[in-house]
Amino acid sequence: MSNTEPKSQLQRIEEYFGASAHEWRDLYAAPRRVNDLVLANRRRLAVQKIREHAASRARILDAGCGAGLVALDLVEHGFFVHGVDIARSMLDLAEERFRAAGVAEDGYAFTRADVTRAGLSPASFGGVVALGFLEYQDDELVALGQLNELLAPGGILVVSGPTERRLANYLGLAGSVREWLLRLGVAEARVGPVRIGLHRYGVGRFRTLLEATGFELIECRGHGFVEFEGIGRRLSYGGELALHQAFSSLAQVLPIHRFGNDMVAVARKRHTL
Repeated sequence: MSNTEPKSQLQRIEEYFGASAHEWRDLYAAPRRVNDLVLANRRRLAVQKIREHAASRARILDAGCGAGLVALDLVEHGFFVHGVDIARSMLDLAEERFRAAGVAEDGYAFTRADVTRAGLSPASFGGVVALGFLEYQDDELVALGQLNELLAPGGILVVSGPTERRLANYLGLAGSVREWLLRLGVAEARVGPVRIGLHRYGVGRFRTLLEATGFELIECRGHGFVEFEGIGRRLSYGGELALHQAFSSLAQVLPIHRFGNDMVAVARKRHTL
């Protein structure tokens, strides 16, 4: 490859998560931002939904397993987990975590690979967890189709993704206003961290993607209200946490959960006829 040839999306994913592996390892144990609590809740939801819907002691694939936190939770609840990740540094942390926890080596496996090309046996898993995975894929339909192929009939998929419209950015209005001001030349373009995510989701979009790839949507719920446009930078950790907790409580009684920062969908592979 020449030095001027652009990197593929897979290379960008490996580079980004490889460089930030220790940050992902630590964020659950010592959250520094309120958004870390949203990711911790995503982890809790995923484990809860696998326990609710997958068979006891089923084989679970953790697609994009990262530092192995979800995988360890699942193993501790009696599941066999096969974690797959493209970043070697992530897998090193996952293996270190499992050794420190004293997990028997016959209770899990880790593979460094692109999960869509990992050579796993079709229909060999009772459940798949894919958190922070789908939004990075060039072709979501291909990725979901391959996850479907790895599931046994009736198997469970738990998948997450960032939401299309968030209360935190005024349901998308903030971005539209910024673009308008940029065109008028009265605002400057933001300079921030490189974002490698390609896609965002709503309930309807998740349903369309999942039904097109052989799944039946069971439930879809958004969560997390953080990083509010405009006021977010002015809030202390405690102030943002209070805002997050207030909206999370409202989401229990009002249908605003779909406008959270993250969405978790649970789907079942349709039985073949």
